[in-house]
Amino acid sequence: MLTENAWGVVNSIRVKKGNELYQKKRYSDALEYYQNALEKDPDSQIIHYNLGTALYKMQDYGRAIAQLNDALLGEDPKINQKAQYNLGNSYYQKGIQEEAKELNSAVASLEKSLGHFEKALQLDPGDQDAQYNYDLVKKELERLKKKLKEKENQAKEQKSAEEKRREMSDESRATSHEPQQKDQKSETKDQRPQTKEQSQETSQQVEGDEPDQRDKAMQKTAEPQPRSDPGKQQAGLVPKPDKADQEHLTQQQAQQYLDRYQQNVEPSELMMFLIPKIQRQEVEKDW
Repeated sequence: MLTENAWGVVNSIRVKKGNELYQKKRYSDALEYYQNALEKDPDSQIIHYNLGTALYKMQDYGRAIAQLNDALLGEDPKINQKAQYNLGNSYYQKGIQEEAKELNSAVASLEKSLGHFEKALQLDPGDQDAQYNYDLVKKELERLKKKLKEKENQAKEQKSAEEKRREMSDESRATSHEPQQKDQKSETKDQRPQTKEQSQETSQQVEGDEPDQRDKAMQKTAEPQPRSDPGKQQAGLVPKPDKADQEHLTQQQAQQYLDRYQQNVEPSELMMFLIPKIQRQEVEKDW
């Protein structure tokens, strides 16, 4: 069996082999050696750092961030400063990938990137690469925030435009019923004059028929009444007295005779029913 020191030596060989493959840009092969070494030493700060760096080169930024965060658990300040630096790069690249799909997530990733570069500078204020990346990420973050603000404004404008179109559509549907109602009112009003004209024609007919009835009645009144024999009366007629009889009539008898004559002979008055004329109302048109 291998002693603990022997296992340590073997693990160191694995890490060294992984570093050689990493330098040759064979990142996936280097990853296998780092993973095998991590199984034997899961708390190794340097293995977590190397593994996270290989994953970063493979553009697997999510897994790279996880391994670099584990590297921060170690006590070596130099490795911590480098882990902070690579975390800044990982979050930056992750944010650039997210920009096209989810702008809010991209902004959040760049904010985290800026924070990690700031911590890297706190651990090593003379790190020019960290300072350069910090300034670069800060400008990119401002650009993404401006882009996000513009997108939010566009969304508000689009929402406002949709609400206006919806209101206009509702108003259009509401006003589309008005012409039909006005046409119905117009038809109703057009029908009313026809009824009035018919009423006027009826009135004219009544007025036109009345003279004939009057003439006939006058003719009947003007026709000579047949004389009746003394003591006889025809149905509905009052016998006209002779001149000799008229001289011997008393005033009372004469009045009775006159009353009976007016009731039975004179034509009754014709009742004149005039249909009132209805004035036409002009129909307002909406164009």
